[in-house]
Amino acid sequence: MNYQHKYDLVEAEKLRILGQLEAIEFYDKAIAGARENEYLNEEALSCELAANFFLEKKMNTFAQTYMIKAHQLYKKWGATAKVKHLEDKYPYLLSYIHPETTPHTPSIYSTSEIIDLNSILKASQALSEEIVLKRLLEKMIRIVIENAGAEKGILLLPQKKNWFIEAIGYADQSETIILQSILLEKMNPFA
Repeated sequence: MNYQHKYDLVEAEKLRILGQLEAIEFYDKAIAGARENEYLNEEALSCELAANFFLEKKMNTFAQTYMIKAHQLYKKWGATAKVKHLEDKYPYLLSYIHPETTPHTPSIYSTSEIIDLNSILKASQALSEEIVLKRLLEKMIRIVIENAGAEKGILLLPQKKNWFIEAIGYADQSETIILQSILLEKMNPFA
């Protein structure tokens, strides 16, 4: 188990070289496995390589999310030279760190958007860790409520030109109500 995340990272890199999008799944597995086994340096490396994958695919929003996480992990690990390297090489992805010192580099995202990117990262990690739909929906609702500072969160999904309520969660309750696709018009979830 201590080496599974290393295998997953190698698999992700192999799939990246082959140009396959399935690499994303293995990057996320590597990140989750390294975190679970407390390999901070390998979690950081996995995040950095995932960011590079997204940069190659011109998916800069995802690249920034993973690069920010890699930067934070390298900093936490104490790898100051690596932190400096990332800041020098990717100032446009890490402009949130020192916005006042890089006036020539336009900030890609505002502070609230960085919080949203952190939500995306948390959601991505929840997806990679959870395979039971009910628990995944519960985690996703919790993440959304927490990051929005909301009292209530509702998951609505479209199906054949109609909207259905799939889940409802409350900030002051530990449980999320998972519904069986209730038509939005039949229930007032905002009450």
